[in-house]
Amino acid sequence: MDPIQDLFKEKGLKPTVNRIAVFTAMLTVPDGRSAVEPLFQALSRSGVHISMSMLYVTLRKLSDHGLLGCERDGGPSGERVTYSLPSAACGFPLRVVCRNCRKESHLNDERLKKALYRASEASGLKLTDQPITVSVSCEACAELGRRRRY
Repeated sequence: MDPIQDLFKEKGLKPTVNRIAVFTAMLTVPDGRSAVEPLFQALSRSGVHISMSMLYVTLRKLSDHGLLGCERDGGPSGERVTYSLPSAACGFPLRVVCRNCRKESHLNDERLKKALYRASEASGLKLTDQPITVSVSCEACAELGRRRRY
């Protein structure tokens, strides 16, 4: 059997054509993460015919079963939903994103990973296998903010 179908069955999810197509597309996107619209465009370019509403339903179902992570970000232009592969599939990324200009950087530091696991366990929490996003202001946006105040 196919490894993706095996993974779906392991998670208790029926491997439908749409689910397999969407999950497979997520495996090909940079950093294993995508907003819905770019994913829809990538699927269309590859010949997958799925409506936007069915894509939302499929992504939500994959997320509910732990096959994808879901992050909601209420940036200046409104809420944006980004789906991502679990970190087991794409390393242990710590994603650092500027809340103003959306510039992003990725950190993959084993010491940081261990420190985060220790800190979460000490707090009685457990990290999931989803990437962690930290919202910051980049140097350029911080400098622009300082200039506006004076």
